[in-house]
Amino acid sequence: MNFLEKMRAIRGQEIEAAKRKIPPSKLQKGLKKANHSFAKALVRRGKVAIIAEFKRRSPSGGGINENADLKQFIEIYDRYADAISILTEMEFFSGSLDDLKRARKFSKKPILRKDFIIDEYQIFEARKAGADAILLIAGLLERAQIDNFIDIADKLGMDCLVECFDEPGLEIVIASKARIIGINNRNLITMEENFGNAEKFIEIIPQ
Repeated sequence: MNFLEKMRAIRGQEIEAAKRKIPPSKLQKGLKKANHSFAKALVRRGKVAIIAEFKRRSPSGGGINENADLKQFIEIYDRYADAISILTEMEFFSGSLDDLKRARKFSKKPILRKDFIIDEYQIFEARKAGADAILLIAGLLERAQIDNFIDIADKLGMDCLVECFDEPGLEIVIASKARIIGINNRNLITMEENFGNAEKFIEIIPQ
Protein backbone atom coordinates (compact mmCIF):
# COMPACT_ATOMS: atom_id res chain seq x y z
CA MET A 1 0.00 0.00 0.00
CA ASN A 2 1.55 3.30 -1.09
CA PHE A 3 1.32 6.58 0.83
CA LEU A 4 -1.76 7.90 -0.95
CA GLU A 5 -3.58 4.60 -0.49
CA LYS A 6 -2.76 4.71 3.23
CA MET A 7 -4.05 8.27 3.45
CA ARG A 8 -7.26 7.38 1.62
CA ALA A 9 -7.90 4.50 4.04
CA ILE A 10 -7.08 6.51 7.16
CA ARG A 11 -9.07 9.56 6.14
CA GLY A 12 -12.00 7.39 5.08
CA GLN A 13 -12.26 5.90 8.56
CA GLU A 14 -11.86 9.28 10.23
CA ILE A 15 -14.54 10.88 8.06
CA GLU A 16 -17.06 8.14 8.83
CA ALA A 17 -16.40 8.62 12.54
CA ALA A 18 -16.79 12.39 12.18
CA LYS A 19 -20.10 11.96 10.33
CA ARG A 20 -21.46 9.81 13.16
CA LYS A 21 -20.50 12.51 15.64
CA ILE A 22 -21.70 15.47 13.55
CA PRO A 23 -24.05 14.52 10.66
CA PRO A 24 -23.46 16.34 7.34
CA SER A 25 -26.80 18.18 7.59
CA LYS A 26 -25.85 19.59 10.99
CA LEU A 27 -22.34 20.52 9.83
CA GLN A 28 -23.67 22.47 6.84
CA LYS A 29 -26.33 24.33 8.82
CA GLY A 30 -25.64 28.04 9.07
CA LEU A 31 -22.37 27.98 7.14
CA LYS A 32 -21.34 31.41 5.90
CA LYS A 33 -19.37 32.06 2.74
CA ALA A 34 -15.64 32.72 2.98
CA ASN A 35 -14.73 36.40 2.83
CA HIS A 36 -10.94 36.22 2.34
CA SER A 37 -9.98 35.50 -1.27
CA PHE A 38 -7.09 33.03 -1.46
CA ALA A 39 -6.88 33.43 -5.24
CA LYS A 40 -6.67 37.23 -5.15
CA ALA A 41 -4.01 37.11 -2.43
CA LEU A 42 -1.72 35.20 -4.78
CA VAL A 43 -1.87 37.83 -7.52
CA ARG A 44 0.78 40.44 -6.79
CA ARG A 45 1.72 42.44 -9.85
CA GLY A 46 5.50 42.40 -10.22
CA LYS A 47 6.02 40.50 -6.95
CA VAL A 48 6.14 36.90 -5.75
CA ALA A 49 3.27 35.95 -3.45
CA ILE A 50 4.13 33.91 -0.35
CA ILE A 51 2.04 31.14 1.21
CA ALA A 52 3.46 30.48 4.67
CA GLU A 53 2.81 26.99 6.02
CA PHE A 54 2.33 25.74 9.57
CA LYS A 55 3.50 22.12 9.77
CA ARG A 56 4.73 20.23 12.83
CA ARG A 57 5.99 17.09 11.10
CA SER A 58 6.00 15.23 7.78
CA PRO A 59 6.16 11.55 6.74
CA SER A 60 9.47 12.11 4.95
CA GLY A 61 11.19 14.41 7.43
CA GLY A 62 9.69 13.27 10.71
CA GLY A 63 9.45 15.89 13.44
CA ILE A 64 9.99 19.43 12.18
CA ASN A 65 8.82 21.55 15.08
CA GLU A 66 6.33 19.49 17.06
CA ASN A 67 6.22 21.94 19.97
CA ALA A 68 5.69 24.98 17.75
CA ASP A 69 3.63 27.81 19.24
CA LEU A 70 0.90 28.27 16.63
CA LYS A 71 -0.02 31.77 17.79
CA GLN A 72 3.57 32.93 17.53
CA PHE A 73 3.98 31.53 14.01
CA ILE A 74 0.64 32.82 12.71
CA GLU A 75 1.31 36.33 13.99
CA ILE A 76 4.60 36.34 12.04
CA TYR A 77 2.93 34.89 8.95
CA ASP A 78 0.19 37.50 9.20
CA ARG A 79 2.81 40.24 8.96
CA TYR A 80 4.84 38.90 6.04
CA ALA A 81 2.86 36.29 4.04
CA ASP A 82 0.06 36.79 1.55
CA ALA A 83 -1.79 33.62 2.57
CA ILE A 84 -1.43 30.86 5.16
CA SER A 85 -1.49 27.07 4.84
CA ILE A 86 -2.42 24.91 7.83
CA LEU A 87 -1.82 21.14 7.89
CA THR A 88 -4.87 19.49 9.46
CA GLU A 89 -3.94 15.80 9.04
CA MET A 90 -3.08 14.14 12.35
CA GLU A 91 -1.53 10.72 11.60
CA PHE A 92 1.51 11.87 9.62
CA PHE A 93 1.58 15.65 10.12
CA SER A 94 0.37 16.12 13.72
CA GLY A 95 -2.16 18.68 12.54
CA SER A 96 -5.82 19.25 13.33
CA LEU A 97 -8.84 21.36 12.51
CA ASP A 98 -8.31 23.00 15.89
CA ASP A 99 -5.06 24.44 14.51
CA LEU A 100 -7.03 25.97 11.65
CA LYS A 101 -9.68 27.37 13.99
CA ARG A 102 -7.00 28.97 16.17
CA ALA A 103 -5.13 30.34 13.16
CA ARG A 104 -8.36 32.01 12.01
CA LYS A 105 -8.53 33.87 15.31
CA PHE A 106 -5.01 35.22 14.92
CA SER A 107 -5.04 36.18 11.24
CA LYS A 108 -7.18 37.95 8.65
CA LYS A 109 -5.14 36.49 5.79
CA PRO A 110 -6.70 33.81 3.55
CA ILE A 111 -6.19 30.34 5.04
CA LEU A 112 -5.82 27.09 3.11
CA ARG A 113 -6.78 23.77 4.66
CA LYS A 114 -3.95 21.48 3.58
CA ASP A 115 -5.11 17.91 3.92
CA PHE A 116 -6.05 14.82 1.95
CA ILE A 117 -9.57 15.72 0.82
CA ILE A 118 -11.53 12.69 -0.36
CA ASP A 119 -15.09 13.56 0.73
CA GLU A 120 -17.23 16.69 0.41
CA TYR A 121 -17.75 16.50 4.17
CA GLN A 122 -14.17 17.75 4.60
CA ILE A 123 -14.96 20.85 2.56
CA PHE A 124 -17.77 21.78 4.94
CA GLU A 125 -15.47 21.00 7.88
CA ALA A 126 -12.89 23.35 6.42
CA ARG A 127 -15.36 26.22 5.99
CA LYS A 128 -16.77 25.66 9.48
CA ALA A 129 -13.24 25.94 10.88
CA GLY A 130 -12.62 29.19 8.99
CA ALA A 131 -10.75 28.05 5.87
CA ASP A 132 -10.96 30.12 2.71
CA ALA A 133 -9.45 27.46 0.45
CA ILE A 134 -8.74 23.73 0.29
CA LEU A 135 -6.08 21.55 -1.29
CA LEU A 136 -7.17 18.94 -3.85
CA ILE A 137 -4.67 16.33 -5.07
CA ALA A 138 -4.72 14.74 -8.52
CA GLY A 139 -3.83 11.10 -8.04
CA LEU A 140 -5.81 10.96 -4.83
CA LEU A 141 -8.86 12.23 -6.74
CA GLU A 142 -10.20 11.61 -10.23
CA ARG A 143 -11.09 14.52 -12.50
CA ALA A 144 -14.84 14.20 -11.86
CA GLN A 145 -14.24 14.37 -8.10
CA ILE A 146 -12.01 17.41 -8.47
CA ASP A 147 -14.61 19.24 -10.56
CA ASN A 148 -17.37 18.33 -8.10
CA PHE A 149 -15.36 19.53 -5.11
CA ILE A 150 -14.50 22.78 -6.92
CA ASP A 151 -18.22 23.37 -7.53
CA ILE A 152 -19.01 22.76 -3.85
CA ALA A 153 -16.20 25.06 -2.73
CA ASP A 154 -17.37 27.78 -5.14
CA LYS A 155 -20.80 27.81 -3.49
CA LEU A 156 -19.05 28.42 -0.16
CA GLY A 157 -16.92 31.23 -1.57
CA MET A 158 -13.81 29.07 -1.26
CA ASP A 159 -10.91 28.58 -3.66
CA CYS A 160 -9.22 25.28 -4.53
CA LEU A 161 -5.50 24.77 -4.96
CA VAL A 162 -5.33 21.71 -7.20
CA GLU A 163 -2.01 19.91 -6.95
CA CYS A 164 -0.22 17.37 -9.12
CA PHE A 165 3.04 15.51 -8.68
CA ASP A 166 3.37 13.53 -11.93
CA GLU A 167 2.45 13.85 -15.61
CA PRO A 168 -0.80 11.81 -15.42
CA GLY A 169 -1.88 14.06 -12.55
CA LEU A 170 -0.93 17.16 -14.52
CA GLU A 171 -3.15 16.01 -17.39
CA ILE A 172 -6.06 15.61 -14.96
CA VAL A 173 -5.51 19.06 -13.46
CA ILE A 174 -5.28 20.83 -16.83
CA ALA A 175 -8.48 19.11 -18.01
CA SER A 176 -10.32 19.97 -14.78
CA LYS A 177 -11.99 23.19 -13.63
CA ALA A 178 -8.88 24.09 -11.63
CA ARG A 179 -8.01 27.80 -11.57
CA ILE A 180 -5.07 27.54 -9.16
CA ILE A 181 -2.53 24.81 -9.90
CA GLY A 182 0.12 23.55 -7.50
CA ILE A 183 3.13 21.44 -8.40
CA ASN A 184 4.59 19.06 -5.82
CA ASN A 185 8.21 18.05 -6.40
CA ARG A 186 7.59 14.99 -4.24
CA ASN A 187 5.87 12.01 -5.82
CA LEU A 188 3.19 11.06 -3.29
CA ILE A 189 3.18 7.45 -4.44
CA THR A 190 6.93 6.71 -4.38
CA MET A 191 7.78 9.60 -1.99
CA GLU A 192 10.78 10.42 -4.17
CA GLU A 193 11.66 14.05 -4.89
CA ASN A 194 12.33 15.52 -8.31
CA PHE A 195 13.15 19.21 -8.15
CA GLY A 196 12.79 19.45 -11.91
CA ASN A 197 9.04 18.86 -11.72
CA ALA A 198 8.08 22.50 -11.31
CA GLU A 199 10.29 23.76 -14.13
CA LYS A 200 9.08 20.99 -16.45
CA PHE A 201 5.38 21.23 -15.66
CA ILE A 202 5.22 25.04 -15.82
CA GLU A 203 6.15 24.82 -19.49
CA ILE A 204 3.14 22.57 -20.11
CA ILE A 205 0.50 24.43 -18.07
CA PRO A 206 -1.53 26.89 -20.22
CA GLN A 207 -1.13 30.52 -19.20
